[in-house]
Amino acid sequence: MNDAFKTQCDRSVYIHGVHFDHFARGIYAGEPDIIRDFVMDSLPDRVRGIFPAKSGVFIAPCPDGDDNPTWIVVCELQCVDPLSPNAHYSALTCCWFANDIAVPIAQFVAPLIAQLDWAALAMDAHY
Repeated sequence: MNDAFKTQCDRSVYIHGVHFDHFARGIYAGEPDIIRDFVMDSLPDRVRGIFPAKSGVFIAPCPDGDDNPTWIVVCELQCVDPLSPNAHYSALTCCWFANDIAVPIAQFVAPLIAQLDWAALAMDAHY
């Protein structure tokens, strides 16, 4: 994917990696709200394990309801424009939730990336 996606503040960002994982990987039974709480508490470390590069981390709110989402979708995003002049680029790792992954990734992430406040969430990085 070489196409840029636009953020809320009109920055062009690029997808450098995508990872799909089952929301409740390794959990086979239990109350949905207890599973949701457990997964959400462990998700920051899980996301860092998937994409360990130095970047900001954004985890979307988990939808409430009787059923938990089926998938987590983790995207490693980079922008060639750093937040400060002494960095090489800025980066953000995002985690969103999905029940259906039978759509093109660009179609799934474009509206989500468009909502990101890059300056508030991303971190500067160096090569």
